[in-house]
Amino acid sequence: MLRYGLGIVSLLFAAAFNGQAGVITFQGTFSVDDEVQLFSYRVPTTGSVTVSTTSYATGGFQTILSLFDASHNFLFDNSGYGSATDASITWNSVADELFIVALTEYDNFAVQPMLEDGFSQQGNGNFTADAPFNNPTPGGSFLLPGGEQRTSSWAVEFSSADPELEATALPEPSTFGLFLGGAAALSYWRRRRKTA
Repeated sequence: MLRYGLGIVSLLFAAAFNGQAGVITFQGTFSVDDEVQLFSYRVPTTGSVTVSTTSYATGGFQTILSLFDASHNFLFDNSGYGSATDASITWNSVADELFIVALTEYDNFAVQPMLEDGFSQQGNGNFTADAPFNNPTPGGSFLLPGGEQRTSSWAVEFSSADPELEATALPEPSTFGLFLGGAAALSYWRRRRKTA
């Protein structure tokens, strides 16, 4: 069972003014190592979208960002592991196409090729206390290799030159289908409103 942190996600800032870039930031906390936070995003015009975390730099856990297309196919991922930085991905996004981003803690990689295949540490709530991390602290979560304790806090920023960038924190998979239907209806309604 995947654990999702939607209940503790908060939207910090969304700039959608003419002439300004679109920037949307979310922040929250995980309760255990194997938690997964999903987001969706789209832009009305084809262009580059960057998704980045600021968790590690502020004392939080080491992050992984995984990108999926609208059909839930895995595209690629990034972690800052090894360079002691946060994760960041940039993708040339097609106009009005939905993309899904998964935030996980380092070593909880997406099992490919589909989002529904889950994540490698699924069901292992305190995996950072186990090998290959070899932490001297028994139990516990949010540990770096060698035992350094980190916080469970994370922040994710979506940015695009398009001021009408849309990004949303997603619910758990059981309600994900409902979300996609609602997102499609909202997109259709917005396009009709612009045309009129």
